[in-house]
Amino acid sequence: QGRVVVADAEGRVQSLNSENGQNVWKQDTEAPISGGPGVGEGLVLVGTRDAEVIALNENDGEELWRSRLSSEVLSVPRVQDETVVVHTIDGKLYGLDAENGAQQWTYDRTVPVLTLRGNSSPVIDGASVIAGFASGKLVNLDVYTGDPHWETLVTPPRGRSELERIVDIDADPVIYDGVIYVCTFQGEV
Repeated sequence: QGRVVVADAEGRVQSLNSENGQNVWKQDTEAPISGGPGVGEGLVLVGTRDAEVIALNENDGEELWRSRLSSEVLSVPRVQDETVVVHTIDGKLYGLDAENGAQQWTYDRTVPVLTLRGNSSPVIDGASVIAGFASGKLVNLDVYTGDPHWETLVTPPRGRSELERIVDIDADPVIYDGVIYVCTFQGEV
């Protein structure tokens, strides 16, 4: 559409014309934005330090809904086929109804004792959601139900101390030519 959407930590979200930088719309959510923005299906999505996802209308910035989650959102919320997918810092992946923010499903992974402050953004590919977790696991879930298609351990924790055992997947997975590429904190790809 020829637009760039940006957000800041004070809660301001702007849509800018990508050719000349002129403001298309500006919205002050008055929320501490920490994740996003994600754009798609007519929505602009941001996550907050206060454990909320906020959906704005992509055309005019009008707030459409807010949804309360279990913890802070540092990743980019994604949307496809009327489902918003959000990864929270406490190891949960949520599927929300894109129309009203109602929770459709939750996928929960245990977070290790010591992790990095961050998490990867989910990637949606067709009817699948691909997400990496602090445990070093990569999962493929059904975007509509949250049911797992498969789960794999990319890097097993090794070492004597909790610091040596950090295996977080904080980089976003990349899908290219049918192959999923992912990198862990320990540098394994």
